[in-house]
Amino acid sequence: MIALFTVAVVFGAWPLVGDAERCAPAVEALAAEHVAGVELVARAWTCGRVARAAREQGVPVPLALSVAWSESRFAHSARSGAGAVGPMQVVPRWWCPGGGADGCDLVRAGVMALRVYLAQERGQLRPALCKYNRGGPCRPAAERYAEGVEARARRWGG
Repeated sequence: MIALFTVAVVFGAWPLVGDAERCAPAVEALAAEHVAGVELVARAWTCGRVARAAREQGVPVPLALSVAWSESRFAHSARSGAGAVGPMQVVPRWWCPGGGADGCDLVRAGVMALRVYLAQERGQLRPALCKYNRGGPCRPAAERYAEGVEARARRWGG
């Protein structure tokens, strides 16, 4: 933490300190799941990118972090059988310029999707999270997903 504080002072990067603090519970949880070494560093870095994108787009940071945790545990290389990719499991044809993952910032696209769903649902978390998870209204599986995301976001400062 001292090194991060020094970087923040030298480069005036105070928001990065906040992003690192927001990611601390997620990194601790990853370590508890036996993620270590370079993989832990890569996922911690991705967590910071999610926090920064959420802050920049006006999405509650703990909520965005909880979505990324639920979707991939911050694994940038995550892929689903349904065509979702990246740490927030976005579907590029819907959320990326040009409709493809090449050249798409998958973190920013995922946060943008979350922001759009929150706006469509007028800030109501449960329906927005169900849309994020299943693309539609809350059904049992999407409801469980939303409950888990909300609970984790509250524990992580939301």
